[in-house]
Amino acid sequence: LLAAAQTGCDSTVPWEPVSETDGLVLEQRPVEKTSAREFRVTATTAVTVAALCESVFEWGTRGKDVPGLKTRRAISTIPDERVVYDQFETPVVSNRDYAITVKRTRGEDGTCRIRYWATNEKAPPVPDGYVRISRLWGGWTFTPVEWKTKLVYTQFSDPGGSVPAFFANGTQRDTAVLTVKNALEKGKAVK
Repeated sequence: LLAAAQTGCDSTVPWEPVSETDGLVLEQRPVEKTSAREFRVTATTAVTVAALCESVFEWGTRGKDVPGLKTRRAISTIPDERVVYDQFETPVVSNRDYAITVKRTRGEDGTCRIRYWATNEKAPPVPDGYVRISRLWGGWTFTPVEWKTKLVYTQFSDPGGSVPAFFANGTQRDTAVLTVKNALEKGKAVK
């Protein structure tokens, strides 16, 4: 229940369509007490649930090929749950950092869920020149559907500081789509 509240999964606000490109359906919705938006990308793929479940969990907690990522290190690791500390350098606004917990669960019905949420109480002190992101959550759901996989990715981040809403939402909208495209490529590479 706590994780659901932290990840925005309990929201009843309806999703609004934004775009559909290359089989990726992008939607958004407002989040209470912020001008930042939550984004959802939905797709169907031939990549298996198992391949996506493994590759996305590893990439999301150990991958270094994330745009703007300066530092990523594990704070704690147990099976199917990791706490990760990330620092991002950005050319236009102050650098950002956060700690997140990433938890993976597999259902008896063949689904895989990966959820993440800010857990900054586990982060080191904020370095000089950085703004700590405190409102951050999202996740992945991979569901077997006939001979394919339905993928749903949600992502919310309130960048804090003095970032204009139009800039933050545009950047995060683009990042949500790019993240799904990268995840599909990584899933295809699993042998």
